[in-house]
Amino acid sequence: MRAHDVVVIGAGLAGLRCALELARAGREVVVLEAADRVGGRQRTDVVDGFLLDRGFQVLNPAYPALRGVVELDDLEMRSFPVGARVRRADGVATLAHPLRHPQHLAATISSGLLSVSEITALVRWLAPARTARAFADAADDELFAGWDAAGVRGPLRREVLEPFLAGVIADDDGRTSQNYVRLLLRLFALGRPGLPAGGIAALPAQIADTARRASADIRLSHAVRRLRHRRGVWELKVAGADVVRAQEVVVAVDPGAVAAFTALP
Repeated sequence: MRAHDVVVIGAGLAGLRCALELARAGREVVVLEAADRVGGRQRTDVVDGFLLDRGFQVLNPAYPALRGVVELDDLEMRSFPVGARVRRADGVATLAHPLRHPQHLAATISSGLLSVSEITALVRWLAPARTARAFADAADDELFAGWDAAGVRGPLRREVLEPFLAGVIADDDGRTSQNYVRLLLRLFALGRPGLPAGGIAALPAQIADTARRASADIRLSHAVRRLRHRRGVWELKVAGADVVRAQEVVVAVDPGAVAAFTALP
């Protein structure tokens, strides 16, 4: 049995992007996906005519990783308002992008979340985001320490920035690099996040189509049961299908799935 150049296990965003890049580089690529559709966590179900995305999903057109991979026009993006409503002790406050939603400017100013000193400190902290070099020099520079040093202290930080970023970067103790967070905030300022008209599943579906056109072979309902290195090649035992052999294997699934076919805990 001939061995393929590369087998990618998992057809989520990581696996699909990997397969696309390898196929474009001239490698023979096979993607094995246990589910009956691509996308992994990026999944949309249709229930009674409604499109239901699983989990919290949002796509920012300003993300640089989309360039050269995704045709945003084909996704027919539907944008969210650029702002937030914040639950406070005395009610709900509104913060909105002043240029995109000028009708909410008065409510934003009177929200009680903004002060001249904190806004000035935040602008000073964000200043390096104007150049790409700020991100190239990222080091062990913790976010909260950076905010403290810049003087970003007040309700905008406590009630808006900290809870919002905790959801975006999955970090509620502020140890993430402040340079990385500067990049994210810059992208949120430049882009207008939203969702494809067909739900978030349209994103991996489009990447999969592009990968197929680049000659990647994507096989759905192919669950890998065992992965072993034997006689100089990798052998992958697939449920209900023939053994697949490859020179190289990329594992692009979650840790729980990895434990199902490797010795890793």
